[in-house]
Amino acid sequence: MNCLFTYKTSYSTNFLVITAGKNGLPVGAAKVVKRVDSWVLADIKVNNFRNTNPWRKMRSPGLFQNYRKQGVGSGLLKTLISEAKQAGISKISGEIIGEHPEMLKKWYSRFGFIVDSKGRIELKVKEQ
Repeated sequence: MNCLFTYKTSYSTNFLVITAGKNGLPVGAAKVVKRVDSWVLADIKVNNFRNTNPWRKMRSPGLFQNYRKQGVGSGLLKTLISEAKQAGISKISGEIIGEHPEMLKKWYSRFGFIVDSKGRIELKVKEQ
C-alpha cells in the first residue's frame, strides 16, 4: 500500500467502512454492506476536488487537492480484500457505476475481480 496514506477500518453490525487519510485529512473511503459469508462493495471513492470553487481552494490550501491517481483507491481495495480474508469472507461483489466504466473494469480486474458485461464485479476471496 502507498506509505503516504493511512487506512482505518470501522466495523458495525451490517457495515464496514475503510477510510484513507493523509496528514489527518480524509481523502477517500470504501463502504461495504456485510452479509453472512460475503460482502457487497457499495461505494469506493477518492476525493477529487478538481471542480471546487477556486476561492475555497485559496482559503484552505492543501485541503482541496485531487487525490486520484496516487494509489488511494488501490490501497482501499487492498485493505478491503485483506479484511475480508481475515474475516473468512467467501466473496466480495458489487457493481460498477459512474464515470469511465471501461477503465474501472480494467482496474478491478487487476485485483482479481471477475467483471461481467453488465459491470457486475465479483472476487472469490478464499481463492486468493
